[in-house]
Amino acid sequence: MESFIYAFNEEARDTLLSKRYQLLKSDPRKHIYVFVNKDGENFMRDNTQFVLSNTLTF
Repeated sequence: MESFIYAFNEEARDTLLSKRYQLLKSDPRKHIYVFVNKDGENFMRDNTQFVLSNTLTF
């Protein structure tokens, strides 16, 4: 399972925050928000924009 979730807009960020995902890093100017992917959690792929990754890049 990938360790991080990258969200690319405020709606996706707010969705993850409401589901109690931990915000690790953010760059609001570029609309990038990185969350810790909870072990064993099934992240719902609804209408949010995100990428799952094992790499922390910024």
